[in-house]
Amino acid sequence: MILIKKIIPAAMALAFAGAVHAEAEIYGIIDMSYGKNEIVDGQNAKSDFHSGGDDGQSQGNSTTRIGFKGSYDVDTDVKANFKFETNGITSDGAINGTNDGTSPTFFNRQAWLGLSHTKYGEVRLGRQDSIPFQVMGKFDLNAQSNGVTTAYSGASVWATNRQSRSLQYIAPEFSGVNMHFGIVPEGDDSTGSGSDDNTSAVISAAVTYSMGDLLIGGSFESARETLANPNAEDFKSVAVTYDFKVVKVMAGYTEGPGLYTGADLAEGVTIGISAPVGSYTVGAHYADADNTVSGTKTNTTALELFVNRKIFKNTYAYLESLSLDRETGSDPSSYAVGVIFVF
Repeated sequence: MILIKKIIPAAMALAFAGAVHAEAEIYGIIDMSYGKNEIVDGQNAKSDFHSGGDDGQSQGNSTTRIGFKGSYDVDTDVKANFKFETNGITSDGAINGTNDGTSPTFFNRQAWLGLSHTKYGEVRLGRQDSIPFQVMGKFDLNAQSNGVTTAYSGASVWATNRQSRSLQYIAPEFSGVNMHFGIVPEGDDSTGSGSDDNTSAVISAAVTYSMGDLLIGGSFESARETLANPNAEDFKSVAVTYDFKVVKVMAGYTEGPGLYTGADLAEGVTIGISAPVGSYTVGAHYADADNTVSGTKTNTTALELFVNRKIFKNTYAYLESLSLDRETGSDPSSYAVGVIFVF
């Protein structure tokens, strides 16, 4: 034990010294709010104070987390880039999410290394957000809120899972076009449970085109088939936003497995609007989705309302709410009022 107590601090010191040399940056988000999420916690959920990492990261707007990233010149026009980021930090200071069902997974959100070239783009390998999540999240006008999002209806242009052993390529921008490609090999177990291995490789791609205030994008991710779910669906989405300055609008269409609904197939449309009102930003999303489970299709609509404002340097206040209208079953809702500090 004495040896371990000596070795671990020494190793951490060496790692930190190397990170400093590599121009590492410690960063994070702290989201503290008051509210509840009936969609995740049931209609008997009580309003309470929350960290953005509570209840599997389904409270507040953003996930409370901390990480470090860096970039290091390794050759002419070539950089080595890295990012390690924790999963959500709960109200009691724990890291939520596990790989084996019992042990906390510290860097569960991000753990990757990349090599980038000024002319040829970047290649990354490791645990990363899915390509649809990274690219199509730009079309969400409320920053992909955790607890208050129309994605709970089943329709969302960005709602796909985080991936381990993910190899991704980000092409350099060309005439307003950005392209992003990725592959996860057969046998990846994203949950760490040992029972969720994909039985074929998962291939993904996304492209966006920007011209002035117009942004158009689309994404594709092949089905993540497993022994338990051999007939999984591909994920496909398209979206567009236009900023008229006095108001910003978006529209999107999604077709794929229901990440939040558990449906075999979820398909539907999302529309959104946001506008500056003095020093505030106010907006809304509306989604209409059909969710199919074992051949039975039901409809769900969702209305998301939000208002936010920068109150201090790196500090933002927000108020948001969501109501679901399901064709069958209950009609849960969620809301949160909170403050986000970014460092």
